[in-house]
Amino acid sequence: GANDAPGTDSPTISIDEDSTGAPLGINAPTDVDTNNTNSTPVITVTSIPAGGTLFYDNGGTPTAITAGDVYSLILTPAQLASLTYDAPAAGDGTNESFTFGYSVDDGTSPPVPGTATININDTPVAVDNTETVVPGQASIVDPLAGDTDPNPATVNPNGLSAPVISSV
Repeated sequence: GANDAPGTDSPTISIDEDSTGAPLGINAPTDVDTNNTNSTPVITVTSIPAGGTLFYDNGGTPTAITAGDVYSLILTPAQLASLTYDAPAAGDGTNESFTFGYSVDDGTSPPVPGTATININDTPVAVDNTETVVPGQASIVDPLAGDTDPNPATVNPNGLSAPVISSV
């Protein structure tokens, strides 16, 4: 019968800035055909992330994938599934998104592209908050006042402690 193209995976992962060794979580390609020219699909790196560093398992040694590897580095299905990523350094205060591209060729169908999207979460910055109160009057303190978080998510103020009450 007709040849079916191999299946690829295109996950989106979110990792914190400064993370190292984060797995990309790409599933190994699938191919329902058993009589292809290649018994194992050929997986070619087609692009690398513009920030951070991508690593593959090179015989037990994590090896960086560089610009020189684009269109020349062939990965096994196991290497593709075990790719790891070191996020760029912190400090710019913006969220970033990078992609890694690859193609899978079964030797019969045209190569099928796959893409992993890597979203980098910048760490929020918390500041101390103080409030001057008048004795006998209620006062409201916003524990998040002045805090910044470049991620558009709900901020959860963990680790709040009871106020320090002092007198003069």
